[in-house]
Parts: sequence; structure tokens; C-alpha cells
Amino acid sequence: MEPEALTKAKQKIAHYCAYQERCQQEVRSKLYQYGLYKNQVEETLAWLITEGYLNEERFAKTFAGGKFRVKKWGKLKIEQALKQKQLSSYCIRKGMAE
Repeated sequence: MEPEALTKAKQKIAHYCAYQERCQQEVRSKLYQYGLYKNQVEETLAWLITEGYLNEERFAKTFAGGKFRVKKWGKLKIEQALKQKQLSSYCIRKGMAE
């Protein structure tokens, strides 16, 4: 992928992450849809984390809170959904703590 196309992909994905909390799995999938290669995807993920656009602990808290308040999901269902999104056990515990 050309440098200007990579820059445009970074801008698009930054907006995608700023609009709503995302997990790494969702963002990784979207980056591959943009046509990025594995090393570009991993580099972009690292950049998003460094810049604060992507934070799985914050995602877990937001996801769990929303599903509990809006959808009236129970703890087990929320935990299973977070596992399905491939979050670490640490992030799941942090998300479920509040």
C-alpha cells in the first residue's frame, strides 16, 4: 500500500475509533478490509493505542455498562460477549468490576 493510502487509512480508522469505543478485533478486521497488510495493521494498531484511540479496558467498561443498562444483560452474558470479542481476562475483569 502506498504511503498516502496508508495515511488515509489511518485517518479513517482514527475516526472509526473516535466515534465509538472499539476492541482490537473489530479494528483489526476493519483495517484488513481497507486492504492493509499484516505489518501495516499491527503498526496502525500500535499507533491507535499510543494515541489513545484504542483502549480495550475502556472498551470493556463501556460495553459492559451499556449492555447492563440498556439491554438488561446479566453478568454471564456480558462476560461471554467480551470473550467472544477476544478481550484478555484482565480487561474482562476490569469491565465487569463496575
